[in-house]
Amino acid sequence: MGKRFRGCPKLVKPCKYFHFLLGEETIEGRPRELLLILKDREQKLKRENEKLSKENTDLVQENGNLKNENDILKNENQTLKNDNGYLANQCELWMKKMKTAEKKLKKLDKDYRTSNKVNHIMCVVFVVFVAVLVILVVVEMQCIPFLGGGAIGAGTVGAIGAGAIGAGAVGAGAVGAGVRVAAGIPLSPTPVALF
Repeated sequence: MGKRFRGCPKLVKPCKYFHFLLGEETIEGRPRELLLILKDREQKLKRENEKLSKENTDLVQENGNLKNENDILKNENQTLKNDNGYLANQCELWMKKMKTAEKKLKKLDKDYRTSNKVNHIMCVVFVVFVAVLVILVVVEMQCIPFLGGGAIGAGTVGAIGAGAIGAGAVGAGAVGAGVRVAAGIPLSPTPVALF
């Protein structure tokens, strides 16, 4: 084992060979081999520290990028909220317009139905009026000349009678003319006589 040299820690056994190679010089009361080990560890720690520092820098940069992306997403979210609010207002406005238009359409439909009924009634009245007018015109053109022209005396009644009615007052048109004059109807056989 050999004796323990000056400054050699108790855990280093044996240390004579290292003292032989490195000498017995010590720095701050520690042997040179321990100092080299510590320096090697220090270099390793420095390299590891540099590596961690670089990784930390990368993480800081990535964190900054994530913050920027987060800010962008927040802005987009706010924009979407604004768009959503605008669309909600537009939807409510359109709903009000649709309700107003629906009321107007119902009113127009009601007015149309009423107008349609009135038109039907007026059409029926007009048809009835035209029918009555045609009947009156036909009556005026057929019956009045028959009464005023002596058709009774010259035709049917004269043939049935022995000539007294056919050749007398009836045959001469006195009955037809008298009836028309008494009724205030002109002797003209035209349809205007009725009006």
